[in-house]
Amino acid sequence: PDCDRYELCRTVLTEIYFPQLSDVDPETLPVSRQVALAQMDARNVTLEPEYYAEIDLERYEHVKPLIWLWEMFDRSP
Repeated sequence: PDCDRYELCRTVLTEIYFPQLSDVDPETLPVSRQVALAQMDARNVTLEPEYYAEIDLERYEHVKPLIWLWEMFDRSP
């Protein structure tokens, strides 16, 4: 309950996809790397359920980072 799921999932995905950049300040990187790192954060992506009007956004916000982590983990090398 006290865990910031967005931050946790962003950290895990960054360590999986960009382990060499996990401790680097993104502001010091080229824009292309900043964009790549930004997509590790679920707040910067739109997942399919968000396109539907029937979604309860308040409830969905709690699970969105976990869904993003799951999807990206499945795609990881």
